[in-house]
Amino acid sequence: MRIRTVLVVVAAIAVLAFVANSFVTTIPPHSMTLTAMTETHVRMHLYMLEHRECPDSLSELPKRDGYMNRTTDGWGRPLIYSVSDDGVISLSSLGRDGMVGGTGDDRDDTRRFRTRNDDGTLNIDDDLWTVTSEVHAPK
Repeated sequence: MRIRTVLVVVAAIAVLAFVANSFVTTIPPHSMTLTAMTETHVRMHLYMLEHRECPDSLSELPKRDGYMNRTTDGWGRPLIYSVSDDGVISLSSLGRDGMVGGTGDDRDDTRRFRTRNDDGTLNIDDDLWTVTSEVHAPK
């Protein structure tokens, strides 16, 4: 009788483990990358509101409570950060392979954001800056 009880308990645990595992959602690395870029953009906005300039590196960004504060892509590589002479911020990932170019998970992703108006003044004081500042590539 004990063996039967043990087998029933083991079977019940196996069924529960299977059911619980079916509810686990895996977030694709590409989605994690875009989320990290969005969060980094918000943190850059907070930094620029306080310092009135772009940070020299992403390590200077303030931490946000309740957020991951990641500056790495979905494959664990640091986001590539640059600022052009006209104040356009670029955040990039080289994808799964870490090399320029590619398709699928190996594709590069770049998001660009304006920090200056046409007259050179900062445009970060607009409450909607994190929404309106993105530079979209021509189609």
